Amino acid sequence: MNRTIPFTLAVYTLTLLWYAEHGDPAADAAAHRDLAPWYTTKTDPSYADVLTALNHTLTSHNEFPQTAPKPAPSNKSRTRHKPAAQAA
Repeated sequence: MNRTIPFTLAVYTLTLLWYAEHGDPAADAAAHRDLAPWYTTKTDPSYADVLTALNHTLTSHNEFPQTAPKPAPSNKSRTRHKPAAQAA
């Protein structure tokens, strides 16, 4: 418990700082109003809107590829050794 609260506050702060630098509050609030037409008074994005924008940014740029890159083929020829029983 002593470590989780400071970590949570740090992540919350970093998320809000990222959104302040790279987010678009007007567009996010408008998108939310389009999805929920009964909520016409929304003018500021919620923290859920901020998280959605961050998630969209991270997944759209493919920052974390799902598969590892394949290694380049080697030009060295592989020699196969005969088992000891067949070598004699």
